[in-house]
Amino acid sequence: LVIILVQEGVSSLAFGTALAAYAVLMGGYFLGRVVFEPASLLFVLLLGLFHAAFVTLLPYVLAGLEGVVLPPRDWLGVFAFQSLVFMAGWVVTFSLHLRFVRLAPRAV
Repeated sequence: LVIILVQEGVSSLAFGTALAAYAVLMGGYFLGRVVFEPASLLFVLLLGLFHAAFVTLLPYVLAGLEGVVLPPRDWLGVFAFQSLVFMAGWVVTFSLHLRFVRLAPRAV
């Protein structure tokens, strides 16, 4: 929570993007796991693409609310980078989960 609030406070926009990005990611996860198995590669791929698109376009939407015009960026490059980082993070986290959590003895 502290890290999210620090990210929110260092932004130059009046409307912060960090809380919205994390809220949409959580909402997408909870809605998506109703349809997909949470450990499936398709679910994580779709969630990563959805999150990357939202994080890429959110600053432009919020800057538009303030009347600020942001310079155009290479949206496709930012989108691809966000998607790849999300998927790489999932692969590392999931492999650590399989290795340490699932094999750990359960307390009865």
